[in-house]
Amino acid sequence: MKMRTDAYTSGPPMLGQNTRASVGRVSFLATILLFFTGTTGCRDAAESAEVVRPVQVLRVGELSEFRGRQFPGRAEAVQFVDLSFRVSGTLQTLPARLGQKVTAGEVIARVDERDFLVRVTLVEAGLARAAAELVRAEEEYNRVNVAFQRGAASEMESVRTLAARDIAAANVKSLEAELQAARDALADTSLRAPFSGEISARFTENFEDIQARQPVLRIVDNSRIRFTAHIPEQLVAQLDAVDEIRCEFETFPGQELIARVDEVQREADSVTRTFPITLVMDQPATGRILPGMSGRAWVSRMRSEAEVTDEFELPPSAVRQKAGEDSFVWVIDEATGVVSRRTVQVGRISPAGIRVRGVGPGDVVATAGAAFLRDGQRVRIQATASATPGNPE
Repeated sequence: MKMRTDAYTSGPPMLGQNTRASVGRVSFLATILLFFTGTTGCRDAAESAEVVRPVQVLRVGELSEFRGRQFPGRAEAVQFVDLSFRVSGTLQTLPARLGQKVTAGEVIARVDERDFLVRVTLVEAGLARAAAELVRAEEEYNRVNVAFQRGAASEMESVRTLAARDIAAANVKSLEAELQAARDALADTSLRAPFSGEISARFTENFEDIQARQPVLRIVDNSRIRFTAHIPEQLVAQLDAVDEIRCEFETFPGQELIARVDEVQREADSVTRTFPITLVMDQPATGRILPGMSGRAWVSRMRSEAEVTDEFELPPSAVRQKAGEDSFVWVIDEATGVVSRRTVQVGRISPAGIRVRGVGPGDVVATAGAAFLRDGQRVRIQATASATPGNPE
């Protein structure tokens, strides 16, 4: 009886252990299910989260971005050159002084020419001797050729005299070329100014031995001034809309000079992402701008917005094209930040950008970052510049 009672009383604990094990397994399965459900939901949420890409943009047809902006720079001579002799020798004459004005073709330095004169004389004598030898060989050939025609001379003798004549003629040509080179070297003992200007630097002194191609003097032409300014990429496309640019130098405050755009570099600086443009201007009526002087440039007048046409200049980065498709740009709705693709007609390339048709005044076009956009994507505008109306052809 006692053993039966123990068996009876030990039954319920075994049932409780099975129940707890089942509940544990159910809880474990529920946890795994919740984990995968949560992971899938997070993945779906991540996939559904829209990526808002930052872009730089340009506003078509607005001509006000240049107003009020100034661009620093430094003056440069419109042209300059470091002069050197083409021959080596001892510098014999160096009359040029720093700041001295020179005219085109003027002799400004000279090396000792005695060795070059001797060389010319020797070659002239050799040429005279070769010319006499050619005359003798020509006469000998003519005599033997007449005899050969009459049968009084052998063919071998005729061939020999013909070869002697040809060798004498070649020797004359060789010496003529050598004489020309000797005369050129003699002429190169004089250093002449290639253009009118001023002596701005002297790299050697008189009576020094110098080598060919060794810099001797620097000449600058200060009749006009070059000025290099760096323009942000968003503004380069507006250069054609600029009517007038003025410059002012710190040395002459209050004296404004009218400049014109001479060159626009087609590649942006790798660090600043700006485009160097070169301005050219005349010297002021009073005072003189020298290379290295600091100044600033600004746009003093732009074309009226009434001149806007249906052709506009955009930066090359704004115009996209895929294989087998037309060119297009990404136009942004400012209210929603959504981009849409718009087909454009591409015209000629100007120094300021690419001329296109298909956009209108006020359109906001993506520039930097346009390569990564898709239709209907939302973007965040970082900066706004302006596109220039193209000049009617």
